[in-house]
Amino acid sequence: MILVELGPAFFNKIMKNVVGLGRTGEMLLVGSDLLLRADSRHVPDNSVMKLKIDTLNAQRAVSGVDGVGEAIDFRGQKTLAAYGPLDVRTIRWGIIAKQDIDEITAPIQREQQAISSRRSA
Repeated sequence: MILVELGPAFFNKIMKNVVGLGRTGEMLLVGSDLLLRADSRHVPDNSVMKLKIDTLNAQRAVSGVDGVGEAIDFRGQKTLAAYGPLDVRTIRWGIIAKQDIDEITAPIQREQQAISSRRSA
């Protein structure tokens, strides 16, 4: 058996890949204690094992539930998130991909305003 220790730098590299998640989207990796296992893009570095993500989505993910839905994130922002458990042998973590609702709906809002402007002109 080969044992490999994977530290925060390894997980940060993976979790900070936010291609396609806009300016507010991110991936979060939390342990069963709800503490971050990789840094968040919305807080200063070194939040690993210090910042507790005590949100409904994180609680569900570490409880073994997966899903998609709107929820308030740890910053108090309304988000759309997909979440689920991440089981590695005997360890269960939770993984959450989320983006602010305001950013997701911004193109729709702009289009509605444009249509309204054309109708009133």
